Amino acid sequence: MGVEGFHKYVKEHIIPIPKSELVVGEEYPGYCKDTNKATWMGNVFCYKRKKSGGEVLETINHYEDGYTNVFVPVKEI
Repeated sequence: MGVEGFHKYVKEHIIPIPKSELVVGEEYPGYCKDTNKATWMGNVFCYKRKKSGGEVLETINHYEDGYTNVFVPVKEI
């Protein structure tokens, strides 16, 4: 699909929030393989992931920065 195809699909099927509209420290609903909410840190998202019987903090890129292992923040789920 490639990055352009991914971005086109996202914009046509959901209402993503562009990086320019995100607020540092704000938690957003969205989509990725490991969570449905993440906090914007200014350059990446941070979220809690269940791993090895506990929780760990992980970071993930905004969808505008790629198309694999990214978080797509949305206005509504």
